[in-house]
Amino acid sequence: MLDKLKDIHAPQAPSAWPLAWGWWLLIALVLLAIIAAFFYVRRGREQVNERLQARLKELGNGDDFLAALNQLLKEAACYYHDPGQVSALSGKAWTGFLRQHSPAEPERHLIELLEAGPYAKSFPIRFELFRDLKAFAGSWIAAQEGKDA
Repeated sequence: MLDKLKDIHAPQAPSAWPLAWGWWLLIALVLLAIIAAFFYVRRGREQVNERLQARLKELGNGDDFLAALNQLLKEAACYYHDPGQVSALSGKAWTGFLRQHSPAEPERHLIELLEAGPYAKSFPIRFELFRDLKAFAGSWIAAQEGKDA
């Protein structure tokens, strides 16, 4: 009688595939959360850029223009780059940082104005220089948006 018995076969091990519908739902929710976070962060960066550009347009042409422009650029740099590194920069180190992260090499006279202007008591500037400095600052801020914060 023992001759007629067959060996015991273990059942097949449970497989991970196909996934149950709950796992598919979890995967879909995680992917949606990642996509939503990406767009949320991107929109936040765009809003920061828009606010910085608006503040740049509001800058007057007064005696404190160069100091205010440098302050605005420094705030943008602190947002888009390491604040610990950026906040300590001044003078040639600051303008070197601006040049390094600029989309195009700025004109030398603009860099000299950004270096010396904020520290001078009175610094006469022609209207064309105001325009050129604002254009440089606007392009610099816009170029930073695509970089990692």
